[in-house]
Amino acid sequence: IGLFDKAIKYYSRAIDLDPTDPIYRGLRSTCYRNIGEFDKAIADIEEIRRMYPENLNLVLRLARFLLWDGTLDEADKLINDVEIIDPDIQDIQYTRALVYALRGDKERALELIDGIERYYYYHSLFSHIYAVSGMKDEAIRVIQDGIDMGYEKIKTYIYTYLELINNPFFEGLHDDPRFQEILRSQKEKYDEMSSKYSGL
Repeated sequence: IGLFDKAIKYYSRAIDLDPTDPIYRGLRSTCYRNIGEFDKAIADIEEIRRMYPENLNLVLRLARFLLWDGTLDEADKLINDVEIIDPDIQDIQYTRALVYALRGDKERALELIDGIERYYYYHSLFSHIYAVSGMKDEAIRVIQDGIDMGYEKIKTYIYTYLELINNPFFEGLHDDPRFQEILRSQKEKYDEMSSKYSGL
């Protein structure tokens, strides 16, 4: 429901009780990312990688978190390392496409994601590519669709308020009245949930 700061407290307690289970740390890393504490998010993923050094999906996840933090060259190197080992791994297309988009190569970015089913590849990843490629209409349409239909399709809430305001890929959308209205609406939901669960 987007109360990432509250969730961090409970995930941290779970990690204290069972530090060998990567699930809690992985979930906490996403919470840190969504409140803009990218260094802590990256630290959590790096710790999981130490537990599972052969897991290529973790390498790609770390690369994506580095992109949130603006560390493009390091992320690109990780993607290249994965591509050498397994060029057909599931998440590599999106991750590579986002690098292309961030470097201004819109055509190659869109070519890589053409035909990929959005909900299979986490809906929000497409809005990132559209937004950094200057495709405001497409990005906002995807964001609104995710808010309207995301839970029904992938059983999780996406584009919650804290994620929207801390997402560096959406900086170019902030002056758009449609995005401002999305922020206003999601802020209302955030305030409502914060009040409802203020005792936790």
